[in-house]
Amino acid sequence: MKPIDQAAITEIQGGMYIPTILFKLELTDEISLIQKYQYFFNDTSTIVGFNDSSVDIYYDDIHYFPRGMSFDDVKMSNNTAIAEMSFKIDDIDHFFLEVLGERGNTQPKCEISLGLIDKVTWQLISLSSLFYGYLNVWSIESNSASITIASDKAAWNLEPTAKYSPSCRWRIYGGTECGYDAVPGTLCGRTYQDCLSRNNQANFGGFRWLPSLQNKKIWWGTVPTNIDE
Repeated sequence: MKPIDQAAITEIQGGMYIPTILFKLELTDEISLIQKYQYFFNDTSTIVGFNDSSVDIYYDDIHYFPRGMSFDDVKMSNNTAIAEMSFKIDDIDHFFLEVLGERGNTQPKCEISLGLIDKVTWQLISLSSLFYGYLNVWSIESNSASITIASDKAAWNLEPTAKYSPSCRWRIYGGTECGYDAVPGTLCGRTYQDCLSRNNQANFGGFRWLPSLQNKKIWWGTVPTNIDE
């Protein structure tokens, strides 16, 4: 979550500009949906945009259509590495019902920005990105869609499933990570020697030096004088 630029706050307080929130959704390779809702897209774009004002906004080759939106608080973890933003957006035409329903488990990129509209020309004169991430959770309620965007840094908080082990970590013998052309029904002992005997040591998935560190004293920097004590 990026802070709002102080210059933008000053301009809003001056009364010459109207703030608006813009929501951008990237629908990469969703050709069938883009063709069905071609009204929302230009000839080359796979990006659709919406804003919470009452006017159409054109910026950086993207058409931001007016649509009601209401936002919840941003949620952050204790280490501030993870954040998410939730909001509701009008869906009277059931655009989001079809688009999100068709996407399955894929998570399209999203961006929330703050724009300033000139009161005289009704043109967008500046745009500041506030939040960037991917569509994480969504639901449809009557004529609105509830959307939660997770930060693109959310993966930093994931616990790796692979553990450090002297034996091979690859679950499937002959699978993608293993890379060996295994005969169906045969097994592997998951040791480096097994890989070596098959001339497949380059794909060994273990850390064979780990047992050599057992019971050893490990230090950082200069070797201590009492290392053998």
